[in-house]
Amino acid sequence: MEIPEFLNDALGFNLYQAHLLMRRELQKVLTGYNLTPEQWTILAILWFSEKPLKQSEIVQLTLRDKHTTSKIISNLERYGWVDKKNDPEDARTTLIYITKKAEKYKDEITGNVKNNLNGVMKKFGLKERDELVSQLKRLRILLGEND
Repeated sequence: MEIPEFLNDALGFNLYQAHLLMRRELQKVLTGYNLTPEQWTILAILWFSEKPLKQSEIVQLTLRDKHTTSKIISNLERYGWVDKKNDPEDARTTLIYITKKAEKYKDEITGNVKNNLNGVMKKFGLKERDELVSQLKRLRILLGEND
């Protein structure tokens, strides 16, 4: 069975299909760590922000709703990847910290993810890959990511 031409030529459909396929590739790497791509995204944000973040900041960066983000963070906490602590400057605010376990696996996981995705992307030339990423970033801005 073939995908109808209308869908096959549609930008949104192709972006969605590519997302599902990239997620499947990412899941191959993360399964060994008992992480989902959504959990990994939050860990990566925390790893590379190099500071604890408020849940509202994570919501904004991941484009997920508060409830879903809270559930993902709770699962990360349950499995020892993050800790939640009150903000010393505002007790009403909770900060999300990476744990020693998360720090220990940072280089290993990010390296494995990068190697896996580089394997997928090696069929693109470096210039093509950079252009693709640049255009996707532009599309995200045009769709209101920073609003």
